[in-house]
Amino acid sequence: GAALSSPGSIHHDAGDCIPCVFYKKGKCPAENECIYCHEFHPELEGEGSKSARPSKRLRAQFKEKLDAIFLVREGELRDQALRDLAREHNYVRRMIAGIRPDLELEGYLREPPPKG
Repeated sequence: GAALSSPGSIHHDAGDCIPCVFYKKGKCPAENECIYCHEFHPELEGEGSKSARPSKRLRAQFKEKLDAIFLVREGELRDQALRDLAREHNYVRRMIAGIRPDLELEGYLREPPPKG
């Protein structure tokens, strides 16, 4: 296979990695020895996306949304609401995968914004 850009990139394809915030800025001090992922992360692109972990406020909002989904939704409606929420951020997708490992979330990542 292709050479990894950093040891932290080994689980990138499985979505189980932590992006390197320094690499995104073009100045990772650890370079190819970095324990964080140096691959493309669409959730870090776009306006207001500065780090892989959302702010405390945003994490609280995600938790409120998750709580509401489990409180008022059942069955397939709940599953679809979870999939829709998973599109908002890779962080919340990982939260949902931890709660519902049986729920199919592949393809439910945010798409990178169109160029142009």
